Amino acid sequence: MAVEDFLPCAILIPSLGRPHRLKDVVDNLYENTKLPFDIHFMVNGIKSKKILDELQMPYEDDSEATDHRYVTRMNKLVRDVDGYKTVFFGSDDVVHHRLWLESALEEMERQQKAVIVVNDLRNPSGTQALVRTDYFPFLVHDDPSVAFHPGYQHNYADTEMFLTAEKYKQLGRAFESKVEHLHPIYQNQTSRPWDDTYRNAMSHWHEDAKLFADRIESLHGEDTPTVDRKVSAIARLWGG
Repeated sequence: MAVEDFLPCAILIPSLGRPHRLKDVVDNLYENTKLPFDIHFMVNGIKSKKILDELQMPYEDDSEATDHRYVTRMNKLVRDVDGYKTVFFGSDDVVHHRLWLESALEEMERQQKAVIVVNDLRNPSGTQALVRTDYFPFLVHDDPSVAFHPGYQHNYADTEMFLTAEKYKQLGRAFESKVEHLHPIYQNQTSRPWDDTYRNAMSHWHEDAKLFADRIESLHGEDTPTVDRKVSAIARLWGG
């Protein structure tokens, strides 16, 4: 397939309680790629909906939902990507560098891989990925109906996706596709301040780590990368 055969790309962004980030996210995406894409937002709250209405951006409102976990919201968003060949699992706290999508798609075509991890300059493990939609039934090795295992509160869900793709020999990297995750844990001067969404996710770190270890063992068996080795398991894919 040629690069143009993967377009337009659906960019999924579940934003929770951050109306102040929405315009910046939209502007950043449009300023840094020339390729066609559609943004699929999920938001809650009057302020977020008002901003997206002003920007004339479509969104799904889950204000009445009781489960606002990242994995739950992403699993809802992927139901609306019929007709797309590629999906980018995005976030409202990521800055995309120039031609990030072009570089990711070029690597997808060149490497013939279904999952392409982009180069997060804040996290060598990678936190964002471009995925071919025909690979969706294999994203979670024991549940073809979801993109992320619903047992996670937040953490490690993307890492499981990457290691599952590695097991299936469908994981690639796009070093020139550069993004920056502005999570405050990275303690950079441009990192976002801690908020309730960040604090809630971090409060479940240990239980998510335990689930990740159990699930990766069931996938990899004797070759299981342990939780302590998860960064190196991904880093070796970057030549580390």
